[in-house]
Amino acid sequence: MDFLAGFIFILAILFGLALYLIPAIIAGFRNHHNKVAIIVLNILAGWTVLGWFGSLIWSLTSPAKSE
Repeated sequence: MDFLAGFIFILAILFGLALYLIPAIIAGFRNHHNKVAIIVLNILAGWTVLGWFGSLIWSLTSPAKSE
């Protein structure tokens, strides 16, 4: 039973980490022009609700089209 509990614990940690890094993952997949800044904001201020939502919204924005 200890193996199963440890396995579930590791899965929960990985799931939480993936959830925490969703803005960085989105920025990477979308090849956002500010992806490095989004990743830094997500890692350093993502533990605050405002920092996480800010980096999520930023990762979902599109760059302005140049004329």
